[in-house]
Amino acid sequence: MSQQANFSLHSNSKGNLLKTTRQDGDKLEFLKTGRLQVRDFPTFWGIEPVIEVLCYRLGRVLGLNIATQRLDLYAGSRLGRDFETLVCVSDDFRNGKSLIYLQSLYIENEDMIEFDKLCRLTGCGESLIDMLAFDLIIMNEDRHNSNVGFLISDDEQLELAPIYDNGYSLLYDDIKGMQGAFKTASRHCLCNAPLYNEGFTAAENIFRKYSKIYTPTIKLDIDRKQIENAVNGVKLEYNRLIKQANNIVLPDVWWDKVIDFIMWRIDYVRDLRDSMEE
Repeated sequence: MSQQANFSLHSNSKGNLLKTTRQDGDKLEFLKTGRLQVRDFPTFWGIEPVIEVLCYRLGRVLGLNIATQRLDLYAGSRLGRDFETLVCVSDDFRNGKSLIYLQSLYIENEDMIEFDKLCRLTGCGESLIDMLAFDLIIMNEDRHNSNVGFLISDDEQLELAPIYDNGYSLLYDDIKGMQGAFKTASRHCLCNAPLYNEGFTAAENIFRKYSKIYTPTIKLDIDRKQIENAVNGVKLEYNRLIKQANNIVLPDVWWDKVIDFIMWRIDYVRDLRDSMEE
């Protein structure tokens, strides 16, 4: 049985998301739905919560510090109409520290951030290069300046926050493209990321260049079975909930293609790493 949540409407360039928080005693959780009016599926809610959880499970396999995500089913109302939809639920990862967004750091030109300078100023070079590699794998289209955060302790020690907000990844708005020729479909991916100079090609060049200085720790030498286990775990969770939600129904072929897509992208980033070492 789904629980009630009071959502507020947040607009962005890709569509509408509903977001809220839930307090359970001392525990604070963050909830987020998918978009409305999805391309090719205008009467259904989007799959961004599914993508978030997939990216979380993948990030764990790759050994990354990534914000926890799980799927749930929630009911609420919007513009006077009741709805029931999938949400992703994440824990509060701040642990008493202050969270500061990239856009709030001292930046001379937030539309063109110097990756090397940011690494030197924050001391987070290795973590930033790992996040960049992860974004290349999942083809994250939305690593804008508010989706990069740093945690500051009382003694002013700075660290990169767990990687969060990955829902606009894995061809999230091109379900048919994922099920077909996903390499061709991926050419239409955009990269809203000043940190990477607004493009995946630029991000690849940054990875090649600065991996020589900031050694990535992301685990790129993993086998397909690990990816299959991660994806199929989310699929089981999804299949349990989708019958009660007005979200896009994802066929088995989509899940199989996601595994292929992830393996393709891991191989691609590993080749970038290996070419750097030659």
